[in-house]
Amino acid sequence: MTGSSLAAYTADRLPRTTAIARTAVQIARVNRMSNRVGAAVRDTVIAAQSRATPALFPRSLYGMRDWWPPGQPYASDEVRYPERTP
Repeated sequence: MTGSSLAAYTADRLPRTTAIARTAVQIARVNRMSNRVGAAVRDTVIAAQSRATPALFPRSLYGMRDWWPPGQPYASDEVRYPERTP
């Protein structure tokens, strides 16, 4: 990989990588909550939400799971981007 290729690859993936890192920091802040009342509220909300809308969490990961690195195109876009079911 040449220097210009590496720079182009970095430019392609940096916005997505930065967004994932920011999301991870936000989730970590909520998960590391030390206030007992806040932690109890967090746990209650997460439990209620997972029962009410079980498909919500997997959908929130689509932005992280659906990225493919630059490269040779697939023979069929159907293989590369399979149909998602909510």
